[in-house]
Amino acid sequence: MHTQITVDLRQFPSELHRLVLDWYRWQEATLRGIGRQLGGNPIPNATPEYSFWHANPPQMADGELILDIGDIKYYLSIEPTGVSITKRERNTRTPVAHLQRMDDAKKYLLCVMGDAAWTTDFANSPSSRWYDQGVAAGVHLEPVNPDAEFSDQFLFVADEGDPRATMRTMDATWFSHPLLQAYEQVDAKYRESLPSNRFTIDVVPA
Repeated sequence: MHTQITVDLRQFPSELHRLVLDWYRWQEATLRGIGRQLGGNPIPNATPEYSFWHANPPQMADGELILDIGDIKYYLSIEPTGVSITKRERNTRTPVAHLQRMDDAKKYLLCVMGDAAWTTDFANSPSSRWYDQGVAAGVHLEPVNPDAEFSDQFLFVADEGDPRATMRTMDATWFSHPLLQAYEQVDAKYRESLPSNRFTIDVVPA
């Protein structure tokens, strides 16, 4: 039986609405995958929303979208040079990726949310399988700093002069695959092989 929740999207830019709504869907799938109950007993000193979702719902602060994913806070920031994604873990905030297009940034965070739902079987997750396949045909990597032993990588798509993204080599390898796909295709890839009872809440805009 499906239940429905409504989400007030007025604080979010319209181009982020789909990603915000999907956070709730994937948070449910993640919690059910590790055997946690949504809406269980209240958590001391926590908000009702945190008690229900075992995480803070998406929010905007200082112009950034903040998503709690797998006990890590991810920040999406729109900058003059593109879209930056950083994360805060153990009170330390570090760069994750810089992408030229918002659509690619949303796909990256969708993959992070999807991976959280595959935590108990990560070896078979889409990103793990993409990594095993190596860099996708139609994409090539170039080191940001060729002289460094461990350099971030530019991701170039064939026939495009400028790099589409910059990130660590490991992430660049697997993300080269969803980089070439539509958001809906990536979402479907993460959902396949997951039981339908992981997704029982219909999330709609208020």
